[in-house]
Amino acid sequence: MMLQPVAVAPFRHMPSGRLVHTLHGHRPALPDLKSMADNEAALAAKLEGCHNVFIDAGANIGMHARFLFEPQAYPDSTFVSVFDKYFGAADQRGKTTCAIEFEPNPMHAARHEKLSAAYAKVGWRVVFAPYAVSDAAGQLTFFDNDGGDNEDWGFGETNVHDANTTFNVNTIDLPRFVELLSEGKPIEKEGETTPSGVHERHVVIKMDIESAEYAVLPPMVGRGSLCRFVDYIAAEFHSRFAKESPIVFEGRELGSFTEDQANALQKTLSGMVIDNADSCRIKTLGDEDDETYLHDIDEKQRDDPQPHVMAHA
Repeated sequence: MMLQPVAVAPFRHMPSGRLVHTLHGHRPALPDLKSMADNEAALAAKLEGCHNVFIDAGANIGMHARFLFEPQAYPDSTFVSVFDKYFGAADQRGKTTCAIEFEPNPMHAARHEKLSAAYAKVGWRVVFAPYAVSDAAGQLTFFDNDGGDNEDWGFGETNVHDANTTFNVNTIDLPRFVELLSEGKPIEKEGETTPSGVHERHVVIKMDIESAEYAVLPPMVGRGSLCRFVDYIAAEFHSRFAKESPIVFEGRELGSFTEDQANALQKTLSGMVIDNADSCRIKTLGDEDDETYLHDIDEKQRDDPQPHVMAHA
């Protein structure tokens, strides 16, 4: 049975359809339909041939990709156990697993490009995607809340500190991207094929998107994306921001979340995933929040990330 859309205040009387997370009730301007479709498809195509895929939604400076491929260099990471469980031994992940890093903050673009290029030299595929994740392709206004401090942790749709610096960022339809990802043919491994002869790609998501999870996760549940195509998701919920950012439906504001309503939605989503575990790939809604190595292991690696196997050769 496919998971059904969430029914929790303020969604209780909401008609079926798409949720769009916006700032101060203003609906984002949407590009033409062709470009809306092309971004998700183009990104999915970059992961062709990957046996496993790690999706980092809200990647910041891309540390989880480093934990994925170089856990020995980051022994304090708590997310490595998730990778071990779903993607297998660390010494084999470079051959079987790819990562895609969604990070819309332009301040981090150069770092991501350096990391992707450096990892490519040793055969590790990390795709940098300079987009925010949403349930629709479009544009949003993001606020630079931290002014560069703490690696811009607070960069997002919510204006927390009366920030004056704003950026227009493009969004991708994350549920659709996950669905397209499932259509690509990964590497086949002996003993791990479906009846049709094509391996089901293992997918893990880490989501840290500064309160936008309240807009993105309900349609991922309601559209069946989590149930059918994802093995595990660890989502950080920011209920303390919920009252700052209204939810609108087709241009009609439904009212701002209170913190209690945000917590209730999280509980409901978690319960729905657990209740449907027998018929879905995903079994639970995780909450791992690994913020170790905020600035990488040292300043040199922070500014010019290189694989440790090469750095110490």
